[in-house]
Amino acid sequence: MNKSIMLLSLSCLLASTATLAGGTMGGNPGDLSKMKSVLEANWNGKSGIQHTASNGVIVQWKADVCGTLNGSVVDVDKCTKKSQ
Repeated sequence: MNKSIMLLSLSCLLASTATLAGGTMGGNPGDLSKMKSVLEANWNGKSGIQHTASNGVIVQWKADVCGTLNGSVVDVDKCTKKSQ
């Protein structure tokens, strides 16, 4: 009985520590690809590092000249009308 309580306590401690450290037991809440539409909607019109508030935190991300998350377009003429 005493051994079972100790194992249960240790299991709970490890599980709560992983969750508090940002772990989601199988997911990644900071995955920028899932927030792509939110970030691109707040693009400041310039290529380079962007700062956008999302879910209560400020996210730093990189945009190309079209405002695409992690994009690689360097010529504005190659952007689609939607991005401009």
